Amino acid sequence: MKKRLLILFALAFPLTSMAQETPKTQMTVGTTLGSLERFFPIFCHGNMQQAIDAIKSCYQEIPATNPDIEYCLIADIYVTHMAKHLNQTAISSKEQPKYDVNFINGLDQRLTTYLNTSPLYKDYNSETYKTYMENSYLVFKISLITRFAYKFYPKDICPKSDFNP
Repeated sequence: MKKRLLILFALAFPLTSMAQETPKTQMTVGTTLGSLERFFPIFCHGNMQQAIDAIKSCYQEIPATNPDIEYCLIADIYVTHMAKHLNQTAISSKEQPKYDVNFINGLDQRLTTYLNTSPLYKDYNSETYKTYMENSYLVFKISLITRFAYKFYPKDICPKSDFNP
């Protein structure tokens, strides 16, 4: 009898351990690089408003079910943080904010929408999703800074801009 229970447990254990997949803690390197390839020319030659417009277009072009939607999400987080910082700098200098405040303030809503609607995040709760996005943002930001610093696009090719001070 004990032998049968042990065999039954041994057969059932792999099935129960596969029942729920552990969420990843950050986007893949391929996703980070894909997003950099898509948006770096704008970061290099464009300005903040062009980057915001490109992210809006990205969301319109890529369905929520496509894993490439993460290109839009991670660039959105980066650009929103940069735009928010530039707007705060303008306000502290007694100037009007320069960039689309509605877009900037809508980041949390956009992220929540994708958490709730995209099958990519079915194994995430709000805490694991937040950690996933924060970790992914840091990797993206470091990768972007590395591109500027190590002159993959030299300063004479990437002039001073909102993204490359």
